[in-house]
Amino acid sequence: MDWILNTTSSWFKPYLNEISFSFVATLLVIYGDRINAFVRKNTNNYQYLVRVFIFILVSGFGYGFATTYLAALVQDVLSWKTGNFLGVVIIGIFLILGILADKKNQV
Repeated sequence: MDWILNTTSSWFKPYLNEISFSFVATLLVIYGDRINAFVRKNTNNYQYLVRVFIFILVSGFGYGFATTYLAALVQDVLSWKTGNFLGVVIIGIFLILGILADKKNQV
């Protein structure tokens, strides 16, 4: 059993950056509509150009910053906390993301 855990963990270790990015990007795709609805609701009283500017800030810079910062944070947590269970944790997170996407009818 230890051999299987070590092997799967060693398969995933070189790709932690890409895997972390995919986790964060998937979460943003799943919940991006809620973020946009929140911004839309809270900026409804502003003028059109102000709303467009806020949307550009949230979409361009907000999502970009969140993706970059959170992906690095997820990568650090995965490489620091998981050890030999890295493969199991990654597969588990992908399964959870799939379940979340299915519940929002995005699969």
